Amino acid sequence: MAKKYIVSALALLGFMVMVSFAMNQLLFSELGTTMRVIRPDAVKSADESVPSYAVTDHTTTEPTGMKEGKIKLPAPALRGRMTVEESLEKRRSIRSYRDEALTLAQVSQLLWSAYGISDSTTFTARSLRTAPSAGATYPLELYLMVRNVRGLEPGLYRYHVEGHSLSLYSSGDISRAVADASLGQMMLHDAPASLIYTAIYSRITGRYGDRGAERYLFMDIGHSAQNVYLQATAMGLGTCAVGAFDDERLASVVNPPLEEVILYLMPLGIPK
Repeated sequence: MAKKYIVSALALLGFMVMVSFAMNQLLFSELGTTMRVIRPDAVKSADESVPSYAVTDHTTTEPTGMKEGKIKLPAPALRGRMTVEESLEKRRSIRSYRDEALTLAQVSQLLWSAYGISDSTTFTARSLRTAPSAGATYPLELYLMVRNVRGLEPGLYRYHVEGHSLSLYSSGDISRAVADASLGQMMLHDAPASLIYTAIYSRITGRYGDRGAERYLFMDIGHSAQNVYLQATAMGLGTCAVGAFDDERLASVVNPPLEEVILYLMPLGIPK
């Protein structure tokens, strides 16, 4: 009889342990959703292949201040005339450009190479892209400053990765003011178009904290910029990475949303 009671007690104890474990798992799941708790064993490296529960998704909300209406860009080409090796060998920073317009197809290809979606199975803000990003947080936003592009009025346009499209952010040619705010680097005025990179820090600090802001974000922008260099070279175009500018003065010209910080400029054009 005593043996029977012991077996029953052990069975009940085992059941209670299982219930307790299930409750803990449920509680952890709820905390992971409401408080964005990150499991340490889920974060092994700054790589885009991470479990969904380990990522804080800030990418579904677009920055404020955008004007309605999107301009669909031509589909990017997936084959070119120059090999990667040739583009690497020929890559240079180009600071002088011909006074010739770029085409919509050219700026489309450059924008896609910078941060476009490369996963053809999905087209969302979380889709994998042409440039790697720490934890697939994608903290960067891209704007195209247009002075002379066929099919586009002069102005500042925001690039939408989800639909590979542009939307007008502000009208008018601001290239001279941008060049002046960039310590007089006139290539930003002379080029028919320029890329302006901004960052939304919360996208990456929500996952990686200070390390995301101090390291990973700048790695992201370097990956993207090198893509632009190589793509421009392969297309017979030129670019130059620009990081020297007066922060406040440039921000007053570009007027990005409050949550964005301007980090990088890249003029685009046909080399002289």
